[in-house]
Amino acid sequence: MSKYLYLDTTVAATIGLFDLNKGWIEYDNTIKDKPSSDFHLRIFDLLAKHKLNIKSVDGIVYAAGPGSYTGMRLSEGFCQIVGFEVKDIFSLHHFEIPDLVNDNDYEFISNAFKGEFFVYHNGESKLIKKVDYKTLAKTIYSHENIEGIELILTSDIIRSNEDILKKIIKDKAKKDLYYYRSVENEFKVKGKEA
Repeated sequence: MSKYLYLDTTVAATIGLFDLNKGWIEYDNTIKDKPSSDFHLRIFDLLAKHKLNIKSVDGIVYAAGPGSYTGMRLSEGFCQIVGFEVKDIFSLHHFEIPDLVNDNDYEFISNAFKGEFFVYHNGESKLIKKVDYKTLAKTIYSHENIEGIELILTSDIIRSNEDILKKIIKDKAKKDLYYYRSVENEFKVKGKEA
């Protein structure tokens, strides 16, 4: 057996079951207003549907960013809770997916809230006011649709190119959470320090 649970809460709450030999067994990208409301139930229902439980999967692969603090803590928190039951936990950053498919002239963009875009280009990231955004590369990637911008979804690449997850697992990739802003800046209250 070589089955891995896949979790991505950077934008919505995607869950999937991946087999190293057979590819995707199931992939659910259901969009909900409150993905946290049934996230754990969806995971356990998915495992039960395939006669598995958290102890019987070989590991978990989750998206560690970029994203907002609250969204990414959902999958990270789940991994921390079940970490003692699971053999391996690996992670990826969405903005590194184009590199994995050998695209070297790209930028990654996503809605960073507060009127800003998160932009990753040539190994550097920054926040740019949406009104000031100008494309820097031939190809634009994101993990979400952005109105008025033609782009390639990294989630579609992960789903359609099984070599991506195989590489993450083979390389035992473990990425730190990558927030749009530092925790201090994300939770700064006007007039007060965090």
